[in-house]
Amino acid sequence: HLSLQEVLDLIHQEVGPIAHITAQDLQAKMAQNPNLLVINVLSKNWYDDCHITGSINIPLTELIYKVAGWDRNQEIVVYCALDECDASDKAYVLLKAMGFASVVEYTGGIKEWFQ
Repeated sequence: HLSLQEVLDLIHQEVGPIAHITAQDLQAKMAQNPNLLVINVLSKNWYDDCHITGSINIPLTELIYKVAGWDRNQEIVVYCALDECDASDKAYVLLKAMGFASVVEYTGGIKEWFQ
């Protein structure tokens, strides 16, 4: 049996360290790249309550099904509520494990974005 840390270590070896983006860099990237896909991975209720303008909602539990047929070169940013939330970490790992080449995580989430 593998411990949680051993599983995390294996995932880290497979997908590498999580790539992050700052709020300022995300804002600039959204302005420069109309094809950038920004995904809120929280439930629809949380998304409807508050989200980054221009982002789409794909709850973490639906992510692997919704993106299965997408172009693996699509540039993607994933985010959730705040830096203590791990849903965007999980989304990043899932997308990288599925072969998406250009994924970053905005760890500040909704909380930082609106501050």
